[in-house]
Amino acid sequence: MMQDKNITVGFAEKYTRDDLVDFLNYVFGFNGRDTDFVNLLPKIYKEKYEPCKKNYIIEEDGRIRAAVGSFKRDMDVLGERLSVCGIGNVAVHPRSRSSGYMKILMKKAIDDMISGGADIADLGGLRHRYGYFSYELAGMKYSFEIDGTCIRHCFGGSEFKKLDFIGVEEDSVFKDEIVSLHAKKPLHFIRNAEDFVDIAHSWGRELFAIVDGDRFVGYFIGELDELTLVSESDLYCVVRNYIERFGNVTLFVPTHEMERASALFKICAECKTVGDQNYSILNYRRTLSAFMKLKASVCPMIDGSLVVEINGVAGKENLKIHVLDGKTQVVPTDDLPDVVLEHKQAVSFFFSAFSPEREIDPLARAWFPLPLCIPTADHV
Repeated sequence: MMQDKNITVGFAEKYTRDDLVDFLNYVFGFNGRDTDFVNLLPKIYKEKYEPCKKNYIIEEDGRIRAAVGSFKRDMDVLGERLSVCGIGNVAVHPRSRSSGYMKILMKKAIDDMISGGADIADLGGLRHRYGYFSYELAGMKYSFEIDGTCIRHCFGGSEFKKLDFIGVEEDSVFKDEIVSLHAKKPLHFIRNAEDFVDIAHSWGRELFAIVDGDRFVGYFIGELDELTLVSESDLYCVVRNYIERFGNVTLFVPTHEMERASALFKICAECKTVGDQNYSILNYRRTLSAFMKLKASVCPMIDGSLVVEINGVAGKENLKIHVLDGKTQVVPTDDLPDVVLEHKQAVSFFFSAFSPEREIDPLARAWFPLPLCIPTADHV
């Protein structure tokens, strides 16, 4: 730990899990029973996940006065592995507000992400508050609103197969099939089988298996979130079963799931494009390489080359982005740049719904934004 007068900066390892959670519950106004960090995010705050080793803290005279959690996960994008660090539970004791403690801990967390080789950093929260620390609103997904009126107009009174939605706990016979199906998604986070249910149960939600008699159809979390099917041919049947029981649903679909989005657009009452959360890209070459490949796998990419100089928070990167016959490539180059971007401009240029800099480049407008998105269950 680093000492400065009576203020200590370091990890929370000398404290118990309960000490840390009690502090966080107090700062966030949770009562420790029905509102509680362990219940809200079991994948992080259960004892076995050692949250004290992942929380930077500031102490005053031996008492926790601020905390910032940094939680590493691995993302798989068509076989390319990216290291993603999520910031959570940013907390400062009421009597220590305006002391600069959040700035100290956020800087420490980001510096360690960079030195540790992270590719992407993410967090939820106010865009401008976290903009000071290199984050920008980015990522996109589609929102489809569907209700009984939609079903009536689109399907009339046609019959459909009744399916069962079965809650899944650790000992469920469906767990292995769910874990296996999730791992086949073109974009997914690496979830160990022993942690999968805790991840799915985060944010106060439940995990459900979809079953047709003896046939495993797929799974979803909460209100049809992360709906993942063995066959897309079951999509309408699942949605109709859900609407029959609950009346309406809003489905969020990543923009790279084009087949799913096209099917839902036909039956929805309203479709919107919504932002995901705040991101900071720490390694543009690796992140762009993965997501250019993902976008090219689902939609045509016009041929061309673009050289971009990025003054990133983790350092300058000069990259040539190249597409030929649907094959994408992102490589370092000494060529003169076509576009020069500061860090947050670059996050928007490549990954946000809107970018002023992108609007003036026809090739950039054709390629970007890329389909960056983190499933809700993997948010921290």
